Amino acid sequence: MSKIIVLFFAIFFLSFGKDINIGDQLQLHIKGIEKDEVVNKFHDFKIKDIKSNKNEVDIIITSYNPGKHEVLLGNKNIIIDVKPLTTKEDMKILTDFNKNEEKFILKDYPYLGILFLIVGSFIFIISLIWIYIEYHKNPKFIFKKSMKKINEENWREICSYSIREYIDNIYGTHFLQGDYKEIGVLTEDDLKTIKNLDYLKYSPNKSEDREKYQREVYKIYKRIGDDKNV
Repeated sequence: MSKIIVLFFAIFFLSFGKDINIGDQLQLHIKGIEKDEVVNKFHDFKIKDIKSNKNEVDIIITSYNPGKHEVLLGNKNIIIDVKPLTTKEDMKILTDFNKNEEKFILKDYPYLGILFLIVGSFIFIISLIWIYIEYHKNPKFIFKKSMKKINEENWREICSYSIREYIDNIYGTHFLQGDYKEIGVLTEDDLKTIKNLDYLKYSPNKSEDREKYQREVYKIYKRIGDDKNV
């Protein structure tokens, strides 16, 4: 049988159970075995460096697989115990992360999308505010809102003011200042109705037909509509 000689410090560490951690490098000087056979014996290890001179082999090995590894070199059985760097407690912490409720998921948030969403929401809100303001500036809205305030005491003033304001908003005239004229779809009868309302505002006669004048005012309003043909 070939004589096997392993460098003393390596035999000492291995024989007496010296711990070797994952990634530690172990240097061996072996005599009596060919280089190819040595490489084959340490197939479970990563060979960092190996040199041979006749029947002598210098080899540096390391391992990233924890556990006991048996290597039979001639008549010598070497046990290399590779220890993990983590303890059981460390492994328990890592294992606990397998629970769904304890997972931390790193997400690549779509910051550009969020920015577009914020800008879009801002524009949408501004648009709603603009629509609201424009709607409340609409002559039709103003007229209807004004006419809703009518009661038995003020109907003359409200009817007179509301229709004249509406005409001014549509045609750009000065009916509120008393400058009446036929314009657009307004007729002579329309002007007569408006003038009668002016008279009724200051007349002591309270027996005039309220519903009749309200109907006349609404007829003028509906006929004018959004007339732009001026």
